[in-house]
Parts: sequence; C-alpha cells; structure tokens
Amino acid sequence: MEFEEILNEYKNYLFKMIYSYIQNREDSEDILQEVFLKLYVNLSKIKEPEKLKYYLIKLCRSKIYDFLRKKKRLSLLHQKVQQVQSSKSSDSGEVLEKLNILPKKLRDVLILKDIQNLSYKEISKVLNMKVGTVQTYVFKARNILRRLLK
Repeated sequence: MEFEEILNEYKNYLFKMIYSYIQNREDSEDILQEVFLKLYVNLSKIKEPEKLKYYLIKLCRSKIYDFLRKKKRLSLLHQKVQQVQSSKSSDSGEVLEKLNILPKKLRDVLILKDIQNLSYKEISKVLNMKVGTVQTYVFKARNILRRLLK
C-alpha cells in the first residue's frame, strides 16, 4: 500500500480517535500529522502490512500520551469539567466527563470499543491483552459509566 492510500484510508478514523482523547481540533491535527510523519519515515520497515491498522492505533496512543505529558496538561477529567461548565453541559459532554473518571485501562478499552468500533479481538491486539480481559474491562467500564450517569 502506498503512503497516500494509507493516509486517505485512515486519516478520519485516526483523527476521531485522537480527538476523543484530546478534545481540541488543532492539537488533534498536530498529533495526526506527527503520526503520519512517523509512518512515512518507517513505512518501509513495516513487515506485516495486514497489521498496519494496529500499528497506527498504537502509534496514535503513544503520541497522545506524549502530548499530554509534554504539555503537562491538566488531567483529562479537569479539562472536561471546565469544558462542560463553559458550554452549559450537554449529554455528550456529561458522558465525556464521566468517561474520564474511569481508570485509564477501562477508559482506553471503552473508547476503542464504543467510539472507535473495534472488535474485542482488534482491541486485544492493540493493547496486548487477552480477548477475555478486554471483554471484562468493557463490561466493567460500561457498568461504572452507567452508575456515574444516573
């Protein structure tokens, strides 16, 4: 697959994933650009093209966490609370606020499952977990989120 094809196929998907963590369009676009720059540099080194999607998701997660560490941002929860307060809260804002209360592992699994629509098997590959563990985390995350939204 050529770089341009990969870019066209994955840019919207990856942007949504990044944005679900960062909640800022410009920063999300910058991170996406870093991801594709790294892909461009390393494209010839990818030995298993069928695993490209998983490689890109891992790369995105890495860049997201690097970004959050570098900027020494407020915790995601604190950001969400400020956004919700300033926008007079909406249902989706409340869900995002509560989502960020979840422990990181549960939040990551739930975002990949319910926002990115990955299968349990795909999530297990991305996060290097057993499928059963992914299913358990999704179940726990959904239950906690339901309780928080009541």
